[in-house]
Amino acid sequence: EIACSKAQIHVVALESNDQMRKIKTLTKLTTDDGARDYIRDPKTIVVTNTSLFVLDGNRIWQLNRHLATGSLEEGLAEDNAEAAQPSMRGMFGSIPVKKDATGLNQPDGMFLGKKKTSETPIGLCEELLLVADTNNHRIVVLGVVNPAKPNSQFQYLAQYGQTYKIMRDTNGFNKPTDLAIHYYSDRNIAGEGTIFVADYENHRVMMLSLNVACLGEVPVVSMSFFASFGITGVAKKGSAGLNYPISVNHFKGMLYVGEWNSDRIVVLDVRDDRLKEMRAMGQTTLTYYSEITVDGSTSTRGIFAKDVSAENFRRTSATDDNSTAARRLQTGTDVQSGWVYASTEAVGYTASYDMVASSMQDSVGVPELGDLND
Repeated sequence: EIACSKAQIHVVALESNDQMRKIKTLTKLTTDDGARDYIRDPKTIVVTNTSLFVLDGNRIWQLNRHLATGSLEEGLAEDNAEAAQPSMRGMFGSIPVKKDATGLNQPDGMFLGKKKTSETPIGLCEELLLVADTNNHRIVVLGVVNPAKPNSQFQYLAQYGQTYKIMRDTNGFNKPTDLAIHYYSDRNIAGEGTIFVADYENHRVMMLSLNVACLGEVPVVSMSFFASFGITGVAKKGSAGLNYPISVNHFKGMLYVGEWNSDRIVVLDVRDDRLKEMRAMGQTTLTYYSEITVDGSTSTRGIFAKDVSAENFRRTSATDDNSTAARRLQTGTDVQSGWVYASTEAVGYTASYDMVASSMQDSVGVPELGDLND
């Protein structure tokens, strides 16, 4: 598991006894020419079997995990070894802000679209890195470095939204902050998959169709508007819309949306059957399903969901009133569903955060497809 703080990346192990153990803190990187560079403002991290992607200020690092055995702990555990600091495979962007195809402007979110696997039968011909380039009001698609190919570099492939231009229609964004990808098992919906974007200042979630044509070694990427949820430019509560959406995560056909200055996580129904029905009917509004209230939270900065085959959870206790409600777990044994985790801000405009967890079954139940008019 990976976490970020100011100018540092923390690598920790999650033990079976519900404890966390720090393995390594990363503060500096080795560039290709042997020079050192320092991590300055890490915001988001993506981990693969071979690489560590770090969204650091206006730069993206692709780092070698130094893994001979596939174990992150073995690759980074040495306390004093220089080799424990990952070397750089590639970098996109620069420390100064860029407003073109060569860099970024205060990006907040990053998501990796992986190659074709048994879990994603309609996959991409290459790994694609999607970035919410927040202050440029766009999302950017990059081709990542292929370690098997000499001189491989990041490649700018496509974008959605006009660079550094606020847009309130469906052709762009107003400060996108986070994104996620879902690949269809049925290509009859629209394209290969969907990109969900938290369009922060527009108070909406945008859903884009993703299409990839593999022509040679460089994929040709295109995106088009599919649907949205929220009233553009108007903050709303309940089923009417969103209030500064800041984080998104797709899991088991549900889209979880975290808000700024809010104690709720909104759940939207985006199952493939639902989207296929929407497309057939020409509907462009996503379906509100439910919401999770996180007592004591003022913002949901990040959301992560995982599948759990059978785990025992117990109610936790907290040491102070400020965090008690936000850190409470639902009780239950042998949970046969997924769990949703959220990093929440306990007190607005401070550095006080909590981690809250809720089972998917407890929070949203077992949804029925129903009719779009329900």
